[in-house]
Amino acid sequence: MVAERVEEAAVGEGVKADEVVQEFEAYLRFERDLSPHTVRAYLGDVAELLAYVGGRLADVDVDALRGWLAAQHDAGKARATLARRSACVRTFTAFCHRRGWLESDPGLLLGTAKAPRPLPAVLDQEQARRVLDVASEGEPKELRDQALLELLYATGIRVSELCGLDVDDVDRERRVVRVLGKGRKERSVPFGGPAMRALDRWCVNGRPLWVRAGSG
Repeated sequence: MVAERVEEAAVGEGVKADEVVQEFEAYLRFERDLSPHTVRAYLGDVAELLAYVGGRLADVDVDALRGWLAAQHDAGKARATLARRSACVRTFTAFCHRRGWLESDPGLLLGTAKAPRPLPAVLDQEQARRVLDVASEGEPKELRDQALLELLYATGIRVSELCGLDVDDVDRERRVVRVLGKGRKERSVPFGGPAMRALDRWCVNGRPLWVRAGSG
């Protein structure tokens, strides 16, 4: 158990390090309902933090937190790891403050370390052209798929937003599509000629056959 890794040194008025870790574990599991993986990671982080301050919770202040995270950085820990440990200690110090083990919450003074969020891979121009330039035999499903791909490429809307569109959401005269996004916020997104032509082929040649065939 992670708590066993922490020496039973006094960390406050009559509170032992292993007791602190055990109560924090119960809080994470039963009150926060975190995943077992996250609980294990947080407990390991707290054990290391308490070892860093010699097992004395009273010595956990903002300088100690910054020093501990700086040591992690100097040891070559990944930014994602540092971000998790920063989140962990803020959760831990807030928990200890509520329990009355810390007079104040030093985690509130700690800056937020953010994990890197790499940009998603995108198609280059030639790859996009090959995706969109798919030979069609005029089958309703093919016409529908081409219209969806053209509209997705032309507008950059989310796939979930695309799936929620109806025929009435398309303004053909203005060449805009009405999109209901996050928070049910509505916006109008323009699109160009290729998407309009693909939509026309679907609406005129594909959708009527699709409906008559009972496909929806």
